[in-house]
Amino acid sequence: MSKRGIFQNVLVVTLAVVIIAMSFGYAIFDPDLDVSNGTLEIKSRTWSVNLENPISTANSTIGLDEILMRPMVGDNKDSILFNVSLGSGDSYEFAFDVRNSGDVDATLASYSLVGKKNGSDIVVLEDGSLSEIMYEVTGDERTLMRGEVATKILRIMVPESESVIKDNYEFTFNMVYEPIK
Repeated sequence: MSKRGIFQNVLVVTLAVVIIAMSFGYAIFDPDLDVSNGTLEIKSRTWSVNLENPISTANSTIGLDEILMRPMVGDNKDSILFNVSLGSGDSYEFAFDVRNSGDVDATLASYSLVGKKNGSDIVVLEDGSLSEIMYEVTGDERTLMRGEVATKILRIMVPESESVIKDNYEFTFNMVYEPIK
């Protein structure tokens, strides 16, 4: 056999060994795969990112009698529902937790506030442009590792205006997390 043929054979065998070693290394270090006693087991992953524990803060300008329905977590645990009576210059604020009790790291994809005034839909924008209600979310942790809890604050504000009268509002705050790939 020529030197070139020997070199090609050695190269092919070496590449095969490297590929097998890389595959085995991946299997050992991948948290979803369990290699033991010569068997391979694939573990299932659990997705569980939930909103919890909404509680009013002392920074609201409205009285307790103007909180018509205290903040409560929705059925799917990705929204918070609440009703308040707001007028010119009023604000309402509450804190809530976001808990990642699954085994998949998560990242914040989006959030939104949907509002109704006396049963009719209203426009609610985060920056307040073109809307009678403004809101902001603080606690900018976008990444939520498995087992972590992040506390966030939602603040709703009505700009001061003589044309705004006190009205009843229904709100749904939605927050969407996605798995980190």
